[in-house]
Amino acid sequence: MKLKKSHLKSSLLLGVPVAGLLLSSCGVSRFEAVEDHELKIQVTFAEHEDRYKALKQVVDIWNELPEVKNDSNNKYLPIKLDRYLGNYTEMQSDLAKLLVTKDRNKLPNLIFNYPTTAALAFSYDMGLRFDDNPELKEAIQQTYPSNFLELNSQITGVDPNGIYTIPVVKSTRTIVASGPVINYIIEQATANGATIKAEDKAFFDTNFKKSDTDAEQIKKLWGKITKIPQDQGGFEGYEFTSDIFKYNYKLFDFALRVKKSFSKISSRGGKDSAQFVMGVDDSANLFYLSNFAKAGGKFDDFLFGLKKDGSQIDYSTLFKDKNSSRYKNAKDVFEHIKPLIETDTLFYSGRIGGDLNSNTLLNNHQLAFAIQTSSNYPKRFVANDKITTSLEISVDNTTSPIIANSKDQVYKLSKASQTNSTNILVNLDSVLVTNKQIQIITTKKPEGDNSENIYLDPQDEKDSKTIENIKKFIENKQDGNLGYLVTGKAISRTFKKVKDKSVIVSASGGSDSKDLYLIDSSKASITTRGGSETLNENEVVFLPEPIKNDPSEPKSTITYQGPDLIGIHANAEEDEAVKVFSKWLITASQTFNYKENDQEKSFTGTPSEYIAFRGFYLAPTIKNFQSDPSDKTKFPQNPLYKQLFTSFQNAYKNKEDFAIYFDPIDNNSGVFRTKISDTITQAGKQILDNEKIDFDKFLELLKRNVGSILQE
Repeated sequence: MKLKKSHLKSSLLLGVPVAGLLLSSCGVSRFEAVEDHELKIQVTFAEHEDRYKALKQVVDIWNELPEVKNDSNNKYLPIKLDRYLGNYTEMQSDLAKLLVTKDRNKLPNLIFNYPTTAALAFSYDMGLRFDDNPELKEAIQQTYPSNFLELNSQITGVDPNGIYTIPVVKSTRTIVASGPVINYIIEQATANGATIKAEDKAFFDTNFKKSDTDAEQIKKLWGKITKIPQDQGGFEGYEFTSDIFKYNYKLFDFALRVKKSFSKISSRGGKDSAQFVMGVDDSANLFYLSNFAKAGGKFDDFLFGLKKDGSQIDYSTLFKDKNSSRYKNAKDVFEHIKPLIETDTLFYSGRIGGDLNSNTLLNNHQLAFAIQTSSNYPKRFVANDKITTSLEISVDNTTSPIIANSKDQVYKLSKASQTNSTNILVNLDSVLVTNKQIQIITTKKPEGDNSENIYLDPQDEKDSKTIENIKKFIENKQDGNLGYLVTGKAISRTFKKVKDKSVIVSASGGSDSKDLYLIDSSKASITTRGGSETLNENEVVFLPEPIKNDPSEPKSTITYQGPDLIGIHANAEEDEAVKVFSKWLITASQTFNYKENDQEKSFTGTPSEYIAFRGFYLAPTIKNFQSDPSDKTKFPQNPLYKQLFTSFQNAYKNKEDFAIYFDPIDNNSGVFRTKISDTITQAGKQILDNEKIDFDKFLELLKRNVGSILQE
């Protein structure tokens, strides 16, 4: 069998070894996995996450069913959870390798991943249709609204009427705002010529309240307003309306006015000033959703779409015809986003080196608002009594904070006392834990030693080099200014990104989270913020993501995201058992007992609804949309979840007015999305370096970055 060109390109992009591709080029047909009489579900969920705990509980209950324990009943097979130690993209890449090499032993039966994984599986004829089982097909269609299953029609190379994914855990995006910061901006603006639309006053009074505890900190960070007329980009004569937060272009305009009016906002201001006005960690999502809204919620006029025969996505259409709707829509969106980048108003992933994200800036009142995922509610604020510690590093002409948490270790270096053992190289005083001191000891670790000391064996080649690097780093430095030693994922990510490697030194020569990193005192400082200086739960504001770019667009849009349940073909017995389990997952009524904050609680619903409930996701079922969201036994009771529920419920009840956005899906759609983000970051750097980047130049950069995806 000849390997399809699009198939080969996508596999190369996924990092599959070329040798494996060549071997498989003569036959990528369907193959059978070993019959081991059990099902394997693969997930990226971490063990400490509630969604993993819920899934494990579901699997345990399944495995105890009488039908499963009956060894002669092959339709009910036991399930094993396989926790993948990586992200969704890496999981998909490893699946591609298994499919290319026809590995009969390691294939999972079910995967929680994004729909691109389904496209990948079907490109090897190894995907599993859920609708070829009449009972399961009927269960899916009766459980989920039709518009929440439409993404199946946008998967390449398959029957557009089939069902290939089950939407177990779903989320959307939302505006997360600092209420006290927006209140401060409005107070300053209205004292200098701005007004609030009378019928919208209640909206602003309800959502953006002043904080007595944070007022001084916010004033310090944002400074005073400069009075600038409305027609010159300021607030004098400007009217605040609730439409600011409904439409992208009005939101962009508001952000630009804030940036121009508050001169203290600076991306290089470090801990002492606001850094940006608006934030998006996923710049591609902003670009995609704005284009979808501009296209009136129709994929025919979106950036790219399926070819007429449905065989693959044609990514080249955007680049071919300047008179096309795709080109004109994308150009309009780009030209509205570009000023946010030019003026350094917008924070986006890649804008600043290190591990900085919009959530950190929001929590520190250094950002007014951001568009973020509707999941992870507890991370959207800082507990009132919590002290947040961060290590701020001046690197690549910017200041990047590394937020220290329980998985990171931050130590201040100090010289060992002369009376101590000569094997003690240096003392390490913990920044995070009071009165905790350990040592770096230059000897092999003694048997039975349970201390947290770091032992470096001089006889070991790597340890010997590490010892020399530390000695070199601290020599000629005064005690008290030796610097910091840091380990953990945050610092390793920062180290990989920084250009100036003299700022962060890898003492052990590596670049992963277990390596030892040294930072000079002159380039770093420790910052602690208490509850009165951070965004607290009673101060954070959640609003729906903008539904259109401007009021003239015909459809309101909503982001539909999150991992789906996807089936992989194994063999006849296991494929049938997968479908039996999938039906039970979405239809069985079950009571689940769990603990939350040391309190015993219970949930009654289907297993899929329970997994979503525990993970702060929403199972987009008809039953859920017809329920009362204030029912605390069925839904999380927090304002972020309420926004998620309301947004999805609106799309369910008003199908004619709402268009649900998801990426058109093939093997390359994830790669193309990543390249969009990379190109925005690349263009942003050039724009800030005063290079002229118009839309055509942006497309040239994108074309070079996506490379072979565009080849026909």
